[in-house]
Amino acid sequence: MDVLDIIKEAINFPLNDHKGWGMVALISLIIGIFDQLSIFYPDYRMIFAILTFFVALLLMGVNLSIIKATIDGQNNIPIIDPVKNLIDGLKNLVVNAVYYIIPAILVFIISIIAGVYSNTEKFILALNTTDTANAASMLSTVPADITNALFISVAIVAILAFVLFVFFALLNIIAQARLAETENILEAIDIRHVIQKISSIGWGNYILFIILLLILIFVVGLVSAIVTLIPYVGEIISSVVLESYLLIVIARSVGLIYNEG
Repeated sequence: MDVLDIIKEAINFPLNDHKGWGMVALISLIIGIFDQLSIFYPDYRMIFAILTFFVALLLMGVNLSIIKATIDGQNNIPIIDPVKNLIDGLKNLVVNAVYYIIPAILVFIISIIAGVYSNTEKFILALNTTDTANAASMLSTVPADITNALFISVAIVAILAFVLFVFFALLNIIAQARLAETENILEAIDIRHVIQKISSIGWGNYILFIILLLILIFVVGLVSAIVTLIPYVGEIISSVVLESYLLIVIARSVGLIYNEG
């Protein structure tokens, strides 16, 4: 299936299953209700936060169930299974954490190698040696070589951090599909197999898919921002209808692109 056809099919998918979309929208509504209750009853904010967390986990599990149904060739949104969806949501949370912890650790190591911490220490020591209290004057007293070294090291780390987080975010999307297919966390965090899967899809097709998906998310987000301007019901429509729609579309499209490999 062509990448553009995948996006088109995913866009129409919720529209062809109103009942399934309604179930997902109902979960989104519950999250919205808890958010509002936490505002009106601040003393119970922690309780509502915990409840919101578990409902969000349920939604993450529903996301996986839609991906799996798509991979299995089904054309309907699966019926919600609270227990299984919660377990899947926890698995999804673990996989997401792994794919963001790894680049975070790599960035930390790179920061040490690039001298960010040592250069920062030198910079702070140079600042502390000045007698002036004026911020601009303090900065001007720092030797240029120290300032340049700090700037270069931070710039290098920032660029590499961006590349790493984008790369692992790309891997994470297919990892979620792999988790949906196998229901095994270890399979999902097997980076080598995830990269092989993307290679079988084709990196060019996959990146084009991500770009089109980001454009779609931007458009829906823009519509959502406009809808929230409607008095009283705007935020409800945005959070319940549009957010649930976007979740289903993304899950469907991820399952479809996964099947291309």
